[in-house]
Amino acid sequence: MKASTEAEIHLIKASLFPCLMCSAAKEGNFQGIKKLKEDGGDYSMTDYDGRTPLHIAAAAGTFLLKFYESKMLRSRAFG
Repeated sequence: MKASTEAEIHLIKASLFPCLMCSAAKEGNFQGIKKLKEDGGDYSMTDYDGRTPLHIAAAAGTFLLKFYESKMLRSRAFG
């Protein structure tokens, strides 16, 4: 696959990042989720069921729950 414009790259990221971020959250892959965030991922992205990485981390019981809670609270407080 070859992306030639910023718009195409944005569409690819919008399609892949939610699944990748939720997968990383389920696996407890802190470094993976951090890298995806640095590359433009968003903690509020949802998967096909409307679940965010926070939902997935909570359901999986991973340590990411505390990380996401603090990030979500800070983002809401400081908008």
